[in-house]
Amino acid sequence: MKKHLTLIFISFFIKTSITFGQNTNFIEQNIPDVVIEPATTPFQNYSQASNDTADIDNDGDLDLVISGNLNGQGKLTVFFNDGSGNFIPGQSFLYTFTGYGTVKFNDVDNDGDMDIIDWNDNHSDSQLNVYLNNGTGQFSLSNSQQMSGSAFFKTGDFNNDGYTDLINVRYDHLTIHFNNQHGGFDNPLTTSVFYPRQSGFEIVDYNNDSYDDICVTRSNNFHLKIYINNQQNGFISYMLRGFPDDIYDFKFANLDNDASLEIITYQSNKIAIYDFIQDYNYGLAYEIEPVNINSFTPIYDYDFNNDGLKDFFILNGTSTKIFMNNGNLSFTINNIIDIYDNGNPATLHGSACFGDFNNDGNVEILASWADTRLFINQNGRYLHNGSHKLKKMSKSFMEFADFDGDNLKDLFVIGQYNRKDIFRIYKNNDTSFDPIPIVDFDFAVVNNSDNKALVFDADNDNDNDIIIMNDDHIKFYHNDGYGHFTNSLNGLAIYEPLNSYGSLSLYAVDIDGDGDKDVVENGRIIFINDGNGNFTQNIDIAYSSYLKFIDINNDGLPDILDDEHIYRNNGNFSFTDIQDLLQGEQHSYTTYTIIDINNDGYKDIIISAPYSINAKKARMFINDGNEHFVEDVTNITPANIDAVHLTNNHFQVIDFDHDGDEDIIGIENYPNHSKSFLLINLNGTLYKFIDRAFTDIFGDTKVDSYKAIDYNDDGLYDLLEPSSNDDNLHLMINNSLNTV
Repeated sequence: MKKHLTLIFISFFIKTSITFGQNTNFIEQNIPDVVIEPATTPFQNYSQASNDTADIDNDGDLDLVISGNLNGQGKLTVFFNDGSGNFIPGQSFLYTFTGYGTVKFNDVDNDGDMDIIDWNDNHSDSQLNVYLNNGTGQFSLSNSQQMSGSAFFKTGDFNNDGYTDLINVRYDHLTIHFNNQHGGFDNPLTTSVFYPRQSGFEIVDYNNDSYDDICVTRSNNFHLKIYINNQQNGFISYMLRGFPDDIYDFKFANLDNDASLEIITYQSNKIAIYDFIQDYNYGLAYEIEPVNINSFTPIYDYDFNNDGLKDFFILNGTSTKIFMNNGNLSFTINNIIDIYDNGNPATLHGSACFGDFNNDGNVEILASWADTRLFINQNGRYLHNGSHKLKKMSKSFMEFADFDGDNLKDLFVIGQYNRKDIFRIYKNNDTSFDPIPIVDFDFAVVNNSDNKALVFDADNDNDNDIIIMNDDHIKFYHNDGYGHFTNSLNGLAIYEPLNSYGSLSLYAVDIDGDGDKDVVENGRIIFINDGNGNFTQNIDIAYSSYLKFIDINNDGLPDILDDEHIYRNNGNFSFTDIQDLLQGEQHSYTTYTIIDINNDGYKDIIISAPYSINAKKARMFINDGNEHFVEDVTNITPANIDAVHLTNNHFQVIDFDHDGDEDIIGIENYPNHSKSFLLINLNGTLYKFIDRAFTDIFGDTKVDSYKAIDYNDDGLYDLLEPSSNDDNLHLMINNSLNTV
């Protein structure tokens, strides 16, 4: 794509010369990551991996071990940290990979350095390998044995001998594998439990007697049960009360720094925290719903911001978040910017570890799911350490608006990229963008659904709010003026289009002329705004999703254009059909463009049909000022607009040349490339400019759409455009002065 473009427009059609300012050019502006590409790290291709971190060579830096699937081969690799967060591969050990496993650093032989315990699934059985450290980060295999049961294991000291023991699950029992104090584990002790989930168990000193106890969640009814260590190689069980029957996994953590532990749970559709009451009884203290999770969602507790309070982290293919602890068991969600985009989240196993890998005083995250990525902490925001591009998305909506009151246009995006839900605001820092996530835990982008959004001041408090809708959700996000959002429905609800062929649509329009923008959904339901962002359902107006609003008589009330019929707004939430533009003619026109073509103060209409063989010409209808439209058969010609090649993005109406009348910018799509076009309005006649410097701005790429915006408020229209060839989105800044 050409990043510098000089536009010199010449005359044609008639002897009228239009000259744009000399050295008219568009220069690409760097914009932030909507989707962050895979990192160029030595461990990025490990999938379904387990990981852990420790200083294995005693140099003061946190090193890594990763064990998982690398191109179909099971591989365990040690990575040495150079002190700046760059990792150098060390020793590797191969094994047969069949699905999942667990790797941990632990001082197995109590010699003061970190050894490696690696337990891998092998279908019916599993393989346990122990690698001992010689003190410099060099490892040798000490013990290898076939084991029964799941490869998910946890560590504890169950006989209080000062050596680490292991515990895993097999069907209806837990098995403790005692440390033999010679670099291995034997003398297993089997404890009957009530059908535990393979990963649903925790090691905790529940009664503070310095002996490790075991808590499990059941695999069918999902109850919680605690097994108290009787200090004689046995356990006494108690049911924990106050929990629902759908707990998939849980984590003990002291979240409020009191004398008791809370329990973080994830359930079928939410995260919930329960506080200890007394005698194995708990009460609900905090919950968020819905959250996109599945049965393989690990929970971790860690102090991510070094404030002395334990936060918690959930790792999932569609919902990766940090819950930042505010104290008093309340939390603020910090969304991990990059969410995994390949693999089936319902069948993958994830793992994460945390630490200050680059010695900058901040906590970083290493996470494994469909691949393995390092997330760098940048002022409390976690960004993937890799190359960055703003990606073209499907089912998307983008808007530039000032969300934080600094008079700079921020970028709001919503859509999908490789099955990944994208829902973000990027803060404009004048010279660059800074990605800041907004609250999105209760809004999910739906597969194969359009995503519609409105950005406007819904509550008249002088800042931009957001309304978002897809097939399953509609939400109103209230802006506090500083770019912080809270959400509610505020009276909005989902209504289906009139028929199965209708697409979703969402409009903000002052339907009753009271100065407040109301919401029209799917061409059907009007929600009336009370001026404070509270909406009341009014009527089912029963039009199509393709309707357009046009004030035909300048009475301040929006009238409706739908299926080539003009419906006058009567001011009492009723509409009267006053004209059929095509007088019953059979047609395939689907595109309406509203424009004051002759600059008489009344809106005119252009209709066209993208990709339609039967409607090669766009047609123009001039408003006569008396609630009637007359077709102008001389203005629009095949040389001006060839409707066959118009894209579904249709036209955008702007005053491109700043002469006081409205021009049109759009795209024509051909089999292997796209051409931009500009229709300049001169005294009510549109002239199509074919200068190659402008039409070939996309080069040999095929483009879906682009948007003309005055991004930097300099009075010039800039271009936001995607490119199918490199799959990126580009912001082209207009650095010239366009004059006629």
